[in-house]
Order: sequence, then structure tokens, then C-alpha cells
Amino acid sequence: MPTNRQIRTRKPRSAMTLLEFEGMLTGMFWLDDTTETRMRELWRDHRAELENYYAQDPEQWKTAGESKTFGLPEPAGVFLRCWAWWKYEAPEPRRRIAGEGIAAIDTDNCPEWANNLSFGCPTVWDDDYGDETETWFETEKNYLIRLKLLTPEEERILKAE
Repeated sequence: MPTNRQIRTRKPRSAMTLLEFEGMLTGMFWLDDTTETRMRELWRDHRAELENYYAQDPEQWKTAGESKTFGLPEPAGVFLRCWAWWKYEAPEPRRRIAGEGIAAIDTDNCPEWANNLSFGCPTVWDDDYGDETETWFETEKNYLIRLKLLTPEEERILKAE
């Protein structure tokens, strides 16, 4: 008997190279020409894998011998997010808590190449208006608490502190 059923296929996950994996964690795409479109695709397809890797306890990671795997950056631990999370998920930049430096992104004539953040903080500073080395931003942990972006595991740890 004929049927009207349609077979829906899901787009296959994109494979991620070791260099792309490192880049998505750290923002450093060494000897790599990863495009914005490719980075978005990697984040969409590998978000959970990247977040789980980055949230590992660095000491346990070293003890388990994972640090001997060439090319893998050290995980950061809880209350921290990888570079790709900051690029694609962060709802706003981290707040400045001290200092007088002026980020290029905050000026009227900011060039396109300077209009970006890394881990929620400006990367290019206007030399005419103060020193970025004396500028401080809220910690990632305080940012996540303030915006209620903690994972269940982080909430459990915070309650135990």
C-alpha cells in the first residue's frame, strides 16, 4: 500500500581538525584559514563537545595523561567558557570594573579589524586615551553569576562554597 511518509535526513555533523578544535577553544587559529562560516558551523555541530572539554578540571586532565596528546590545550575548568562561547553565545561584553583605558571598539572611528572582543574583553586599545594594562574587567565567574548563565554543575559548586 502506498504511503505519504517522507524520510527526513539530518545534516551530518562536520568533522573538526585538531587545529580547529584548538582554535575554537582558544581563539588562536594557527596556520589555518578557518572562515567565519566554518567557525559557526563548528560551534553549531560541536558546542557540547567543546564546552565539556573546556570545563574539565585541569589537574585531573593532567593526571589522566591527556596532556601528552599533542596539540590539545589545557582545559580551563568550571566558571570559565571557551573562546567560541564568548564569540557566539555571550549576551554582552564583560563589565569594566577599573581603569581608564579606552578600547578602540568604544571610539567613533573604530576600524573594522579592531571591532572585536576576545573572551568578552576588548582586544585593541586607543593609545591616545589611557593605558589598557591598567584596565580591569569582571571575572568570567562573576559575569556568569550576574547574567545567570551557570551550568547546573557550577550552581552546585557555588552552593557548596
